[in-house]
Amino acid sequence: MRLYGLSNQSLWFDEVCSWHTAMQPTFAGIWSGDIQWNMYPPLYGLVLRAAIELFGSAEWALRLPSAITGIAAIPLMYLLGARIFSDAEGLIAAGFSAFSMFTLYFAQEARPYAILLCCLLTAVLSWTYLYEAWAQNRNAPRFELVTCFAASVCMAYLHYFGLLFVLLHGLATFALLATTRRGLNRAIAFYAGTAIAFTPWLPSMAWHLRHQSEGPQNPPVESNVAVSFWEYLNSLFNHGQTATLLALIVTASALFFIVVAAIRVRAQFRHNSEDLVNYSARIVLFGSLLAWLLLPFLIAYVKSSVSASVFTHRNLIVSLPAVYLLVARGMTSLPIPARVIHVGAAVVLIAMSARTITSGYYTAPHKDQFREAVAVVTNQEAQYPNAALVVYAQLPFAFDYYLERFGSTLRPALVGGKEKDIETMRAFVRDRKPAYIWYLCTEPFPQNGFVDYLNTDFRVVGVQQFLRANAMLLQPKT
Repeated sequence: MRLYGLSNQSLWFDEVCSWHTAMQPTFAGIWSGDIQWNMYPPLYGLVLRAAIELFGSAEWALRLPSAITGIAAIPLMYLLGARIFSDAEGLIAAGFSAFSMFTLYFAQEARPYAILLCCLLTAVLSWTYLYEAWAQNRNAPRFELVTCFAASVCMAYLHYFGLLFVLLHGLATFALLATTRRGLNRAIAFYAGTAIAFTPWLPSMAWHLRHQSEGPQNPPVESNVAVSFWEYLNSLFNHGQTATLLALIVTASALFFIVVAAIRVRAQFRHNSEDLVNYSARIVLFGSLLAWLLLPFLIAYVKSSVSASVFTHRNLIVSLPAVYLLVARGMTSLPIPARVIHVGAAVVLIAMSARTITSGYYTAPHKDQFREAVAVVTNQEAQYPNAALVVYAQLPFAFDYYLERFGSTLRPALVGGKEKDIETMRAFVRDRKPAYIWYLCTEPFPQNGFVDYLNTDFRVVGVQQFLRANAMLLQPKT
């Protein structure tokens, strides 16, 4: 599902930003990025540049690292679920990872989220072995130690929410080992090493924090935290189809199973109140998963309420494993025969897969159609030799990927779409005297005043509208 159709959809705005960052001419350029489009640590740009050098810059090549790590995340989810619960929970959680449209979408996108999820699962799975050894005052196994360290550093260098997770994970580890002095000292040394590995990026991160309001902005956070949490769960299980009755049922069921998982922890203790050690372990495990789910959500929500918004469902992919594991635990905790639970889970997963296939995910456009809009220009470029290109997008290079890939000689001569751009546009037409103007625009679309100016000063030769992208051919009136 993840390797199929990697080139079906056009690159959209964020993916073009990834490509633009990866194509900087020097390592320093990729490392530093630019405040206008790259508000992230540098590792993904380096990964994408390596993919371009190996496979080229076609859409499938840019999305291949995400697809590969998206596939790897499925067995990792199983191993983690089996490690902390049992094979049943591992299989159900892995099934959610395999067939959820949320994970599928980001496994087919040239952005860091699928790689971030893979690194996170690797780090947490390895950490379970480290914690077991530290809690027993033993040295941690070397392979798991190196793996957890490498995955944690990669998370921090992939995304700031990866860094947030490493920070929260370290604090949780310190709390869990508070009564085990030698184990706590080992954990402190481990996370100190992780912090040292991240120090080269600290100046750039501080600069990003000071200037984050200058880059492209996310939508403001919802005023109601309960609504925001519901929409987050809805997206994890119903990405792209959140407004349907089925999505309502699925999200309510997921929330129900999380509650069931909590209730069953208490119920198991009541049936065997003398087993205090196992009960305490279950409480710690459930509390850790609940904190894994809620803390990144609440931190993002509060931060977005007081400053530039970082509250997006894609950023909160760091909490996705906790959600799937809690839902899986709730399903297996139902007081019904295990065989019935397994059959029911299989039916749910098959239904999720069928919904993805029948929804038109692989055939209908759901990303900005930059490719189709630019193709309108390049297919007719020879017919209008004395034409100039004007664009309107959040950033001027939004259409450059396809202009370059299709071999066009045109590049944006002007960025215009606001009322304040009208006089600049008039001066450009007066001085350059182009016979035609190709006009490419995407969301947010041009202001009404600028559209009125185009209709007044130009004859519209042709217009083609696509999903969140338009192409127009204009002829100046004499």
